[in-house]
Amino acid sequence: MYRRTGIVLLLLGVVFALFLLWLPVRYFTGYSIGTEEVRKIYLPCGSAIGILADRFDPAVERPGERSECTKRARGRVVYVVVLVGPLLLFGVYGVLRGPRPYYPLRA
Repeated sequence: MYRRTGIVLLLLGVVFALFLLWLPVRYFTGYSIGTEEVRKIYLPCGSAIGILADRFDPAVERPGERSECTKRARGRVVYVVVLVGPLLLFGVYGVLRGPRPYYPLRA
């Protein structure tokens, strides 16, 4: 693997991880059966980064909802580590072990 490929993998991994951590986390609360179609009801919790910093969405009011949102945010972090971890490892390997571009010496 070339060094440039490792740099690209590192950049892609960091951007993908930040994107997944910035997406809103939702908590499933139940179904709405009163109309013709059955809909799922979700409680918006906020972004995973914000939840782990104790910044919840204003709709989250009760302690039980806060704990569920925190569980969902921790699950999202584990999901990011599992998905992006190998990408970052290959990127670091490419940067450290990859051959450098050949530039001839000029006299």
